[in-house]
Amino acid sequence: MRFVTSSWFARLAAACYIACHFVRLAFDGTRVGWTDDDPMNLYKYWTAGIAAVIKSNLAFWNGFYRPLGGLFYLPIYAVAGMNPAPYRWAMFLLLGLNALLVYALVRGLGEGLRAAGLAALFVCVHGAMPDLVYDTSSIYDVLCVTFSLLTLIVYTSGRTREGKLCATRLGTRKMPAPIIMPTTIEAASISESWRGSCPVEVTWASLS
Repeated sequence: MRFVTSSWFARLAAACYIACHFVRLAFDGTRVGWTDDDPMNLYKYWTAGIAAVIKSNLAFWNGFYRPLGGLFYLPIYAVAGMNPAPYRWAMFLLLGLNALLVYALVRGLGEGLRAAGLAALFVCVHGAMPDLVYDTSSIYDVLCVTFSLLTLIVYTSGRTREGKLCATRLGTRKMPAPIIMPTTIEAASISESWRGSCPVEVTWASLS
C-alpha cells in the first residue's frame, strides 16, 4: 500500500512540475497583442464567411486559404471581436494539449511514465520557436502538430492489428507535415513488419 501511495504521489508531483514549467514559460504569451498577420488572416475568413470555411474544410481540395485556421479565428471573433486575449488563451490551451498528446503518443509507443513525462516536459515550450508562444498567426503550425500527433496516436493504438488507416488532410497546409508524416508512418510499418507483427497498411491522403 505504501508503494502504491508513493508511486501515485510521484506521478502527481511530476505532473504538477510539468504543468508549472509550461505555465511559467508559456503564460506570458497570453498577454501579447496582435501581429501584422492576424488581421489579414481574420479578414480573409470573415469576408468568406463561416459557411465557406466549413465547406472548405470538407472539400479541402478547393484551394481555400488554410481553412482549418478559419475554424479557429471565426468562432472566437464572433464572441470576442478584435480582443486579442481570447485568441492568445486558445493558443495557450492548444500548446498544453500538444504536450499532453506527446505524452499519450510516447505511452502508446510502449515507453514508461518517466520517458513520456520527459517528452512532455521537453515539448512544453520549444526554445527555438518563440512564435508559437507569442504569435497567434502561428496557429497553423500549432494545429498541424495537434493533428499530426492525433494521427500518430491513432496509428500506434492499432499498429498491432491488421487494417488500413487513412489520414485526412485538415487544411493547415504546412510543408513539413506531408513529408514527415507519411515517412514516419511508413517507417513504423516497416519496423513492425521486420519484428514480425501483424502488417498494417497505411493509406496516406495528406495532412498539411
